[in-house]
Amino acid sequence: MGNREEQRNTMLDDGKKDRKWREKILEEDPGLWTVECLRGRLLAERVASKATKQNAELMENKVCFALFFFF
Repeated sequence: MGNREEQRNTMLDDGKKDRKWREKILEEDPGLWTVECLRGRLLAERVASKATKQNAELMENKVCFALFFFF
């Protein structure tokens, strides 16, 4: 269990370093804010799309089970 906690902490630390680096770069070129905003929107859309796909698969499985069970 300690190993997972260490991995999690390492990932969090790396994320903080990455964020600080990005903030520094964005301060130098304000035009990059647009790129970062678009990147964030793309990631959000990917998450939403994945969740929608999972929900659709779950509903499909429920319908197939119901059809199989009742017929």
